[in-house]
Amino acid sequence: MGGDTHAHDTAVALRVLDLRAMYGPKAIITAEQKGGNKKGPDLVCWNCAQIASGNKVREVWVWEFKSANQSAASARESLESGMAVAAADPMRLGRTVKAGPSFAGPRTSVVPNTPNQVVTVYSDQTRNPKENGLEWYTVEDEGMPVSRKDPRWAEGQAAAEAAAIANYASNKHRQRLAADKPVQDDPVTGWAIAGGFGVIAAGACAIGGCAGFLSGLIGAAAKGSRSTPGKKGDYELVG
Repeated sequence: MGGDTHAHDTAVALRVLDLRAMYGPKAIITAEQKGGNKKGPDLVCWNCAQIASGNKVREVWVWEFKSANQSAASARESLESGMAVAAADPMRLGRTVKAGPSFAGPRTSVVPNTPNQVVTVYSDQTRNPKENGLEWYTVEDEGMPVSRKDPRWAEGQAAAEAAAIANYASNKHRQRLAADKPVQDDPVTGWAIAGGFGVIAAGACAIGGCAGFLSGLIGAAAKGSRSTPGKKGDYELVG
């Protein structure tokens, strides 16, 4: 079956989990959580290449997500559009915008807002794995809500929370760049927080469990110490 807004958002969020696992808590990630209806990119890592290369490679990685019943031509067009938007974004800071690399393998979870649906996301197998940028997803209807004891349920919850927190952190970086404010390092997660609560991507925390996670994050950030933006090894978004 084709994907809807919630399935699309879950597919994107599952890849946020992968990026966090591969590049750690200092990865600055923006994840579209409105069904891919904007003209901008679905998923961006602003500094994953920098982290992977030990500060040697200055690239921004972009991915586009499409339901498997959509055309490859449409997917490529959307990817190019998303890359153009990223290239014009102040968060780029002169970095080269490229299609992101392929992920190691598919990932599956329940769609949290539609618990009878299960989404599987996978990288396009026809493109250069080093500069792929296209992610496809399928959606299966189980006919009834998946049990909360099913590991796929927990995976969906974890993905939704990861996307919400990633967007919270990247929004704080965006605000800092606009205001040229120092950041606070969260001693628990390593995410850089620039004071205040910030804006969570619309709908990303509508699922149970996110509020407690955010409360813990904010409490930890309140005890964080000041840091120097751009310090080597911090992977801050500096020019």
